Amino acid sequence: MTARSTKPAKRALKTKTAGTKSARPKNGAAKKAAKRVANKPDPVESLRVGEAAQVLQVLSRRHPELRSEIDEISLAMLAAVDTEKLGAALGDRLCSLDFLDAIDPDPRSGRYVAEWDLAQHTLDTLMKPYVSDLQRLIELGLKEAAQSTCLGIIIGLYQARDIHAGDSLLAHAPDFCENEAHYVAGRLAKQSGRLHRSRWQLPENARSLIPDWPELFPRGVRRKR
Repeated sequence: MTARSTKPAKRALKTKTAGTKSARPKNGAAKKAAKRVANKPDPVESLRVGEAAQVLQVLSRRHPELRSEIDEISLAMLAAVDTEKLGAALGDRLCSLDFLDAIDPDPRSGRYVAEWDLAQHTLDTLMKPYVSDLQRLIELGLKEAAQSTCLGIIIGLYQARDIHAGDSLLAHAPDFCENEAHYVAGRLAKQSGRLHRSRWQLPENARSLIPDWPELFPRGVRRKR
């Protein structure tokens, strides 16, 4: 009785073992398929900036329950301003410009444009994205981020204030940096006062960073454009 009951058990064991062996090729194929998927480019990471913004807008419309979280993340990203990095990047850019970088405001006219006008137009064009970023932060009510951005811009202008030699573009607009600093500080105060009924100023501890321009404290001076 004992021998008869043992043989079927051995057969079952062999059958189970055979089944395990036949499954190995399938596991190998699954690993290869998984590897192909892993090596496939991520469509989200492949998006350009404008495309990513469109996807985010569509996602927000389709899933309104995510809107508050999207807003929270967006505001946190906008508020993360590196003042020193911003100032250094702008200062380097301004210092590196020479007159060959000048932009003709109306190249089709064929008219003579004075060197000062060329330099002023080029520098104004360079500053537009920075001023636009500042305005956006003011409109969103992000006071500390707006103050940090304003200070970063002014630090960059301060670093380039003495670049007046040779073919430097700033040599043809020697007062640009100081005038622009007054304009930016004034814009911070004026626009925040208009939108939030409180005139935002540069932080007092920033005086040591721009000692030659004390008139920026506590109030910026408006520059016409």
